Amino acid sequence: MSTSSSCSNWLLSYRKLKFFARIRRYLQSKSAGKRSGPSSLPAASEHSNKLRLKNSNDKEEDGHMEKETELDGSVILQKSVKRLHFGSWEEKEMAAIAIEKLAKEDDKARKLMAELGVINMLVSMVDTEVVGRHRAAIKALIELANGTFTGHELRCLSSPPGSHGGGRNKALMLEAGILSKLPKDINVVDEQTRHDFAQLLLSLSSISNTHFSLNKPQVLQFLGAILESSSSFEVKELCVGVVYNLSAVLENAALLVSNGAVHTLLKLCSSKEVSEKALAALGHLVVTLMGKKAMER
Repeated sequence: MSTSSSCSNWLLSYRKLKFFARIRRYLQSKSAGKRSGPSSLPAASEHSNKLRLKNSNDKEEDGHMEKETELDGSVILQKSVKRLHFGSWEEKEMAAIAIEKLAKEDDKARKLMAELGVINMLVSMVDTEVVGRHRAAIKALIELANGTFTGHELRCLSSPPGSHGGGRNKALMLEAGILSKLPKDINVVDEQTRHDFAQLLLSLSSISNTHFSLNKPQVLQFLGAILESSSSFEVKELCVGVVYNLSAVLENAALLVSNGAVHTLLKLCSSKEVSEKALAALGHLVVTLMGKKAMER
């Protein structure tokens, strides 16, 4: 029995040694594989080549996509201009929507549109009674005037959107009579229409735009009505920005004061959302004799 037991123990020990030997050989071979460069280099090189080929193909695809995008934009512009001039009212509305998108995304297209008579047609559309049509026209004009509506302009600072290529377009809008299209009664237009007109006015009244004047009574009527109304603070903020821009031009001070701008701005100073801009506009007006007298009253 002792002989049999010792044989069993020896066999078990042998099997354990053999098992651990195999484990050691496996670990050694794996470690050697990691250290040896030649076997891994071909795979790495092949992977690198695949990456380079993929990058090259991606660049070619990007180039094709850019060309297709330019071509698509050119075709859309051509069709939109044609529809705007010669299409039905429904086609004009769709064209205005397409022009808004193009003007927002494509600086070249925005500059070209002035030469294609787009601005005059859009200004004439503002008169239409159908809400969707005149709204599409106003939104397109906003993009054509601004290029990009900057945060500086929203804060009514002296960085006008004209510096983004919209100066000529603004002048054309004013020459086409956009100011005479302002709503005579804000109570008959919805909040979105008020907002759109106020946003366009803010752009047109930018400080560097010397084409803008207050000869059109509709401007002050519109601004006064909005600022005295229950319109949202966002719309009022845009209108206060317009007053600020206009008040920075000394020649406008008399008309602003005589139309009650000082009184309106003083009331707005109590509103947290617009108080800063209202005070800044008052600062422009009180340097004039009329402005000082209005403040004293």
